Amino acid sequence: MPAAAPEPLVRALQIRPIYPEAEINLGIIAAQGGQPQAAERYFEAAIRQKPNDGGALMSLGTLYRLQGRFAEAQARLEQALRSDPNDPKANYELGMLFAQKGDTERAHQFLQAALRLRPDFSEALNDIGIIYWRTQDLEDAAQAFQKCIRVSPDFDQPYLNLAKVYAAAGKRDLARQVLQQLLARSPDNSLARNALEQLMR
Repeated sequence: MPAAAPEPLVRALQIRPIYPEAEINLGIIAAQGGQPQAAERYFEAAIRQKPNDGGALMSLGTLYRLQGRFAEAQARLEQALRSDPNDPKANYELGMLFAQKGDTERAHQFLQAALRLRPDFSEALNDIGIIYWRTQDLEDAAQAFQKCIRVSPDFDQPYLNLAKVYAAAGKRDLARQVLQQLLARSPDNSLARNALEQLMR
């Protein structure tokens, strides 16, 4: 019930004005609701209250990254990582920032760090697979997508990406098998169905 979620958090702030966790949650709700300016205000308020709060810094950095404000995003995400170097999410967000900037080497570095800290981090496995794919390392890309499927079998992206890697390597039968595996779990997945139809031509 996202529409009802902000009300108790706002009440909590009225009772306890210095409450960075509530500010962060309100910021996340605003960002998910398509209100980036409100989200930015909430995250900045949390940082004013607790300057080294890794969650607030990372949330603001991620918001900036998604807006394409890369310099501001990098500053906040690096600050978040300094506050907790062992946070897999902060490493992941920096990896995604460098991937967006086209710096595959640094993207790989931070995604690898995220996976060392959390080996079953499905988004990081999928995205490092994409990095391998972009650099034409199809074998490592396939291995990353395969592992992602094992740790998160209901996540559709690694199936779709693995099928594309197999198709690019000329392994169309394996690509079809992967898509059929996804459709067995998610029969209404239109992306998988369309990809399979293209492979059958």
